[in-house]
Amino acid sequence: NMSTPLIRRELIERVGGLGPQPGLPALSTCEVTEFYLRALPQSAVRVVQETLVICREHSGPRASDNITSVGGAREMDALITYHWHLLEAYPEGSARLVAGSGARYIAAGEWRLGGRRLRQAIKMAPLGVKFGISVSYLPFMASHAWSFLRSRSSHGNGPLKLQR
Repeated sequence: NMSTPLIRRELIERVGGLGPQPGLPALSTCEVTEFYLRALPQSAVRVVQETLVICREHSGPRASDNITSVGGAREMDALITYHWHLLEAYPEGSARLVAGSGARYIAAGEWRLGGRRLRQAIKMAPLGVKFGISVSYLPFMASHAWSFLRSRSSHGNGPLKLQR
């Protein structure tokens, strides 16, 4: 979220500004992540523990509405591929981004590709992070599986037939 960071103009200019970067498609669901990937290696970060901004929920469209679409998942994949040279130095962060990509695919109904991304994330994660990714995304996957099964039965498709 770009509502709270205090960033010097010199840093924004030094890393190429906000917005589309050459060789990367225009992003609508992870443009902030893309900016941070360029800016963080060149800056010092400090966290302020107090609440500085309260975000308001509204009924209108938001860029984040597309996060759980196939397009949102593909954007995350493009971002990971584009910045892999930076991400290699941060195995925990890169594993979490790959897991996020998997979650986006699963939320969009692309179970096979989402599962592949989550397995890839767990495989590449440092030991202490493997468990965290598994614990974070297992309830997410179960929730989406349950929603899928409910929607299938409510559309007259009947229950899923399990094959032995």
